[in-house]
Amino acid sequence: MTVGVLPSFSYTTQTEQPLQKQTTSIPPLPTLSALQVTQHAYKGRCYTAQTHIKAGDIILQENPYAVIVDSESWTKICSNCMKEPVAGQPQNSIICECQFVTYCSETCQQKDSLHQLECKFWTDMKILMQKSDSTISSWDGYTFDFTRLLTRVLCQYIFEQKEQERNHNNNHNNNNFKSSNFHHVWSMVSNQDSFSQNQKDLFLSISSCLSVFLVSYALPAQQMSSQFSWPNESQNRSEYPLFPLSQTNTTSTVIKPTTTTPPPPPPPLPPTTQSTFPLDQYEAHIPYLLELIMKEECNSFGLYTFEYTGSKTHRQPFGLALHPQAIFFNHSCSPNAGYVSRHGQLIFYALQDLNPNDEICISYLPLEKDNNASSIQRKEYLKKTFFFDCDCERCNNPHFDDTKLSNNLCFVKDCKGWFVPKSISTVNPSCTSFKDESKRWYCEGCGFERI
Repeated sequence: MTVGVLPSFSYTTQTEQPLQKQTTSIPPLPTLSALQVTQHAYKGRCYTAQTHIKAGDIILQENPYAVIVDSESWTKICSNCMKEPVAGQPQNSIICECQFVTYCSETCQQKDSLHQLECKFWTDMKILMQKSDSTISSWDGYTFDFTRLLTRVLCQYIFEQKEQERNHNNNHNNNNFKSSNFHHVWSMVSNQDSFSQNQKDLFLSISSCLSVFLVSYALPAQQMSSQFSWPNESQNRSEYPLFPLSQTNTTSTVIKPTTTTPPPPPPPLPPTTQSTFPLDQYEAHIPYLLELIMKEECNSFGLYTFEYTGSKTHRQPFGLALHPQAIFFNHSCSPNAGYVSRHGQLIFYALQDLNPNDEICISYLPLEKDNNASSIQRKEYLKKTFFFDCDCERCNNPHFDDTKLSNNLCFVKDCKGWFVPKSISTVNPSCTSFKDESKRWYCEGCGFERI
């Protein structure tokens, strides 16, 4: 599946199943004065404007719950601070022994506590990757990348539970983690009925590896083998709200594998790793991990830059991330909002003036690529990749004026960039054509100023 975010479209009420109960402290996310989450008749949860918003206004900035540098970029970008490379400048890098992450300094290496928990696992997986008879030897780069993202999600969740245990023992409630926690991730939709059987079979293989990571590596390292638990999904999803909803009666449940074959056994561990855990401890996590995998596939964002090959080629991916606040942006082929990534953080901004209650939509398609695509081509791609039928104005109106859309793309010949507000632009020009700062827009790729 192409990296991106899936809209909150087709989730349905399902039979609740009793799971292991877990009491947790769920911090509220910061109030966003410009946005509100509303319940659409068939789109589900979506963002609408709460106030008047001007073109160029920043409407959301969110740090990732979990983020990784992808397999094509891990030698170029620091795994901790996520600073992108600067074209033409030398890189001073510290390569980890697992050969999956790089750091720009010893300080960043020491701060990356998540990788300290997963490093041994990926070091051992490196051995399995080199064996032709290993299941994971057939995985492509993207499969490895989103599996690595999921190990980071699990690491973050383990640390949250560890912190909760310390707070309980000390009789105080102090959450030192990010504004979102694992229960916000778990409240994401999974669209479990939309994936093909081949995809689900792949997910079973991935869930086996993740189960090994939990049972044989992460939980013993944190001395949490007996304390770890999954969220209590017998409770309504609205009890773990990201934002207040005016109405919701939707629940979710952990799926059971639909394949006719039993879950695959955990992959054999390399000689350097000894395991004394019974098989049922691994299998117990499989249904939950399958659910988590599909949630990640439906809601993750790709991170992009122009620093690798410049603005005359399409934006270049460098990472994957989960942003629980950002999942409520639905798609439009003529979006009224855009976004960029800055060191793993996503920044969303208005492309036009918006009125209260206007739905705020981004494009799940690269505008610089699909600008000349027909509505049929776009709809087919969206249906295949994101599982929904696009009914935006641009797709439904054969006489739709693309001028406003084209104005968001750079005017410089052969440049593949798009315009972003001055407040988040990476260029710092010595002069400008406008006295009004709010009207200054610059190309994300080449820095050209829109006049």
